[in-house]
Amino acid sequence: MFAPKTPWSSAMADDMSSGHPPIIAAVSFDEQGRQCLRQACLRAVHAAQPVVALHVVHETSRTAGQYARYNQGAGLLPLTDIAKSMLAAVVDEVTGSDPACAAAEIRQLVIPGVPANRIPEVAELVQAELIILGGKDRYGLERLLAPGTPRSVLKRAGCKVLVIDETGQPQDAGKLEATGDAGAYSSA
Repeated sequence: MFAPKTPWSSAMADDMSSGHPPIIAAVSFDEQGRQCLRQACLRAVHAAQPVVALHVVHETSRTAGQYARYNQGAGLLPLTDIAKSMLAAVVDEVTGSDPACAAAEIRQLVIPGVPANRIPEVAELVQAELIILGGKDRYGLERLLAPGTPRSVLKRAGCKVLVIDETGQPQDAGKLEATGDAGAYSSA
């Protein structure tokens, strides 16, 4: 169903093969991403599960793997390098601000690709029990013309998916319009 295993996927799958199935937190670098990680950590601590803090670098032909931002005069940096440092900062912020989250076992993963495809792919490879990602309710034409990542993940994932807003509250699955048997919405 998904692309062949890559070096990151083999290592991550081997790392996750023992113990309890992980919870994936699809982390963006905003408040919604922090809430995804916070929710994943809180759930994981209670169930003794690891958390995969996942950020998918959505590269386009225009960005071509380089981010047009200077790092203190160092020149252009690869998107994945910048995303790794930003993800580490988000993990540090969330674990530093909440003692319950600090107790969670967190693995960080930054990979290039299209989030709607890569999130379910990683979930399948590590045999995740739950994916937590951010999303917003969509109405009318917006929902029809731009389905968005949450809706695509709901359709493709082989595990439970929880879509939350920037306050950490679950979103209404009907407004995200999930279809199909796999990836059924759960407010788990």
